Amino acid sequence: MGVLALLLNSFYSPSVMAKSETLANYVSDLAKTDTINLATDDPDHNPRYIGKTPDNYVSFNGELWRIIGVFDGHVKLIRGTTLGRYSYDSSSKDINEGLGVNSWTHSDLMNELNGDYLNTELTENTKWYNGTQDAKSKDFDYTKVISADAQELIEDYTWQLGSPNVVDGEYSNASEKFTASSLYYYERNGKNAVVNPGGTRSNDGLEREDAWTGKIGLAYPSDMLYAAGSNENITKEQCQSSGQWRFDNNECRRTAWMDGITGWFISSRPVDGENIYVFSWISALDGNATAWTSNVTPVLYLKKNVVLVSGTGTSEDPYMIELENTPSVPEVEPEEKPEEEPETEPETEPKPEVKPEAESDSEDESKVPGVPDTGAELKSLTSVSTSVLVGASVGAVVGLVASRKKIKELFR
Repeated sequence: MGVLALLLNSFYSPSVMAKSETLANYVSDLAKTDTINLATDDPDHNPRYIGKTPDNYVSFNGELWRIIGVFDGHVKLIRGTTLGRYSYDSSSKDINEGLGVNSWTHSDLMNELNGDYLNTELTENTKWYNGTQDAKSKDFDYTKVISADAQELIEDYTWQLGSPNVVDGEYSNASEKFTASSLYYYERNGKNAVVNPGGTRSNDGLEREDAWTGKIGLAYPSDMLYAAGSNENITKEQCQSSGQWRFDNNECRRTAWMDGITGWFISSRPVDGENIYVFSWISALDGNATAWTSNVTPVLYLKKNVVLVSGTGTSEDPYMIELENTPSVPEVEPEEKPEEEPETEPETEPKPEVKPEAESDSEDESKVPGVPDTGAELKSLTSVSTSVLVGASVGAVVGLVASRKKIKELFR
């Protein structure tokens, strides 16, 4: 290998390669040019994937997940398939008639997703809630737990739990008038409360928190509406502005990539103490009793320093990600540093007819051990400072301070 090739290979080796781009920055930059598959039209201009078939697949936990969008510098993922059908919550007969409690922070599902689902030592015969009056008899597939390595990528995120139906402390049964932007606003600024307490289905007496910090949650109703795109019958703007109870009689749902991922939302519908929003086949914003079963599709936020390693985002070639790993140049003890080359008098004229000489017992300090001398390449580098060449070749770029740009210019 020539000296120049050795230097470049050493500089571009994975251990000293420049940092990869964060996945959040990559998606945000992509949204500036790709207006077919991405949009930034929610109130906070968060980049979101839209339409029926965007390339938003990510390999996470050895599974296919999909990017909902980027929020506060965190990529939001939803599992590509559901974990199964389970209750959101269940309760004893004397609490909300055994129909469960519509408070995420008190729910069985929150505890299961942030307990069993993150327990890498979970074994078979683990049961999850799946019915009224504290029914807990459905098996959870313990092989689907999130691995310890994958958990390192998940952010402890603060999820806002405002209900779309509670405006200034009063209940509004106007879901058919909700737009994507109004849903988004009330999810993040509304209250999580039961507005008609006192009935047998609202007697749990629990105080409902407006926010929760944790790793695994569920999607918001607004995520569904903002995932809509356009087709020959309707536009994205119409889907976002109509916000009907039936999500435009399913027409908008047919334009959204989230259409096939049905199941629970995280937001409560506080008609009674047990009512929660769900994805359903007939409506984007159905209300179900929490003890009934529906598909559970986990959602999470990645840490800001999760970087994109490879992939194009298709289901066949998903984005590969990892935590940013800043390479550290190993410290070299003084005795291990290469000795400085003694100064020699430059030759003013080349010696004529230099005959090959026998190899000396002492090695020339400008040679790299194990690398054959190629005179032509060394002559091409006579304009490069000898000390830089020696330091780079012997130390494999250890202690090299110049930036990649300068190195490239140096060897042009």
